[in-house]
Amino acid sequence: MTTNGDSPGPPTRIGLLLGSRDSAGALVADDGTVLARVSVPSADAPDDGIGGLVGMAARLRRKAEAMGRPATAVGVGFPGVVDPVDGSIRGTRLALRAWRGVPLAATLQQQLGLAVTVRNDAVGILVGESVAGAAAGEQDVVLAYSSAGVG
Repeated sequence: MTTNGDSPGPPTRIGLLLGSRDSAGALVADDGTVLARVSVPSADAPDDGIGGLVGMAARLRRKAEAMGRPATAVGVGFPGVVDPVDGSIRGTRLALRAWRGVPLAATLQQQLGLAVTVRNDAVGILVGESVAGAAAGEQDVVLAYSSAGVG
């Protein structure tokens, strides 16, 4: 929503990461500029974790609307094996075993009303760096990533 009656500004996207201790979110412009950040404590239970992701996305969407820059899509990084076709969780570390089989992309899309893509967190980092980060424009890129596990 704009305040001066002009057409909306350039679109933004919402990025969410489910972490082992905290989950984080960012509102990002097309050029990779981070416009806003939020975080919440992570939850091992899917219902609680999804609630945290939805809450962060809603906060970021309100910030985008206040800037006159609508959010058009959501990308989610999940620390486990994600089905690349439907964005459901196929495998996880022991602490997140209750997430196995959760249709995360479909659930978030239904609750947020935006297009949602879910990928393994390391894959999401690599894509982000390749598109708008340190590796932008490079033909070959390698990522070494370690978190609570090795991705």
